[in-house]
Amino acid sequence: MSRQNLNINHYAASSGRKIAEDGTTVNSADILRKLEEKIDSALDVQLTGSNLEFYPETQNVEVNKIEEILSNQKEIINVMNSDKLIFGIYWNKESSPQMTRTDAAEGLVANVGVDGELVKNDFDRMPIFGEMHEAEDEYGNRFTRIPKFYIQKTGGKNHLIKRVSKTRYPGFYLPWLFWDFEKNEELEYYDHGKYKGSLSADGKLESKFGTIPTVFRNIVQFRNDARNNNDANAGLTGYQQLDIHAQDVLETLIHIEFATLNSQSVMQGLVSGAYSDSHTITLTEQGVNRAVVSNATAGQFVVGQSISIGSSRGNTSVVHGRTVTDINVVDESNQEIVFDGDPIDVTEGNVIWSSGWRNGFSADIAASSGSIGDNTSGRYPCMYRGIESPWGIYGNL
Repeated sequence: MSRQNLNINHYAASSGRKIAEDGTTVNSADILRKLEEKIDSALDVQLTGSNLEFYPETQNVEVNKIEEILSNQKEIINVMNSDKLIFGIYWNKESSPQMTRTDAAEGLVANVGVDGELVKNDFDRMPIFGEMHEAEDEYGNRFTRIPKFYIQKTGGKNHLIKRVSKTRYPGFYLPWLFWDFEKNEELEYYDHGKYKGSLSADGKLESKFGTIPTVFRNIVQFRNDARNNNDANAGLTGYQQLDIHAQDVLETLIHIEFATLNSQSVMQGLVSGAYSDSHTITLTEQGVNRAVVSNATAGQFVVGQSISIGSSRGNTSVVHGRTVTDINVVDESNQEIVFDGDPIDVTEGNVIWSSGWRNGFSADIAASSGSIGDNTSGRYPCMYRGIESPWGIYGNL
C-alpha cells in the first residue's frame, strides 16, 4: 500500500484550522503531520501472502490502522470543503514587510517554482486559492476563474490585518467584482485575464496564447478595447479592463498566501529588462534576422524574451514583438541578437529594447506560481496561479 493509493497528498494538504470538540483550534499543519505519522506507522506492516499465512493477527492490526486513517481523511475532507474557513495575515507596521499568517493560514507553506521545478505549496489544496482554475470564453480568450469570497481589512497605529473567507462574517465585505449590477445579486466567480492584453484585428482586447502584449495605449483606449468584446445579442457581457477592484482581490490573495507586502521578494517579475536609448545597433544590414550590438548591450538581453527596434526606446518603427532565439559572439567587441519572423532591415544607431514577453510562457512553469528562468534577476516574467505578469510589463494594463 502506498501514499499515492491513499491520496494522502491530495486531502491532507487541503486541511485548514477547525474547531475541536473541546473548543480549541486545530492547525492544518498539525493535522497533516499527525496523519502522516499514522500512515508511516501503518506502512511498517506489509500485507503479503507469507505474513498473512503465518501471522493472521497482522491483518487485524493493518485493517484497524487503515480504518483510523480513513476516519482522519474524512475529517480532513470535511475541513477542506468547509466554507467557514478564514485565511489571514497580521502586520505590525514595522519596517519589515514580512507578515504573520493567522487563522487557517497559520502553519501553511507557500513556495514558488522556476520552470519545471516541483515545489510545496499548501495553498494549492485550500479553499479559494486551490479553486482558482483556467476558463475560456466563446472568443477563445483564456482567464483564471476566481471563486467568490469576502474580505476583511482592519488596522490601527501599529497593526494591519487582512482576512478572506467564503463566508461573509461581520466586518467582511464583498469585492464589487462579485456583484451583478443589472440583476442586483452576487456572482459566484469572476474571470481575470490569464494573459496580458493584445489587440485583435477588429479592435477587441484579447487574452490569448502566443500573442504579444499591446503597449502604449492610454487608459481610455484600453477600456474601449475591452468593452468591444461585449455583445448583448450573443449574451456576452461584463468585459472590462483591469480596475481597482480586481487589484484589491489579487493583492489581498497574494499578501495572504505569501505573507509579505513585498511581493517582488517572492517573484521579481520582468522589471529589469533592457530599456535604454544607449542600447544601439552597431551594424547596418538588409534582410536579416539579427541585430549586431556591443557586448555590453548583448549582456542585457536573454534568449526567449521579446524585443522591439526603433529610433528610440519604446519606438517600434523598425519592428515590434520579435522573440530572441539566440545570442552569439560576432567578434571581440560585438554579439548578434538573433530573432524570429520575417527578415528586416536594420540601421546603425537603431535602438533595441525589451518589450512584453510573448503570452503563454507560463505553460513551462510546473508550480501554481513562479517564473521562467529565475525568480530574482528581474529579467524574466512571473505568474501567479495562472495569471501571467501580475506586475512587470512595460506600458500594458
